[in-house]
Amino acid sequence: MTTQPLPALASGDPSAWDQALYAFLIDKGNRSGSKRTVESYAALPQV
Repeated sequence: MTTQPLPALASGDPSAWDQALYAFLIDKGNRSGSKRTVESYAALPQV
């Protein structure tokens, strides 16, 4: 599986929530192997 970097934050300083979200996306990609799933989850609007 080819890895792609996650989008950079405008502030450059990720919050604990951003770090947890990115860790989840990385783990999800490693477990499922589906690039589309991770891209879809990453594209969801953040509230």
